[in-house]
Order: sequence, then C-alpha cells, then structure tokens
Amino acid sequence: MESDIKYEFDKINSALEGLKRDTLPELKRMIENANLGEIKLKLGEIKDKLGRIEDKIKNN
Repeated sequence: MESDIKYEFDKINSALEGLKRDTLPELKRMIENANLGEIKLKLGEIKDKLGRIEDKIKNN
C-alpha cells in the first residue's frame, strides 16, 4: 500500500518536474519576446497538464 502511494506520488512529481523543465523555459522565452498569442496557447497547455495531474490525485 505504501509503495503504491509512493509510486503515484513519484509519477505526479515527475509530471510536475517535466512541466517545470519543458514548459516554463519556453513560456519565459515567449514573455521576453512578447508573443501574446503563443503565451495564451502555452498557458492553456499548462492548465491542461495541471488538470490531468489533479485528476490523477483525485482518482488515487
């Protein structure tokens, strides 16, 4: 049971790390270049990813 919880926690943590590693630097670049259309799309992607993470948490 404890190992299942740790496994699920590790999956969630990995997803958050991926978001931080892959998405946030790109978002920072877009902000620096002031491309608001791209920023809006990227923020939508982040919202979707966080929603999936939230669903994983709720389902476990």
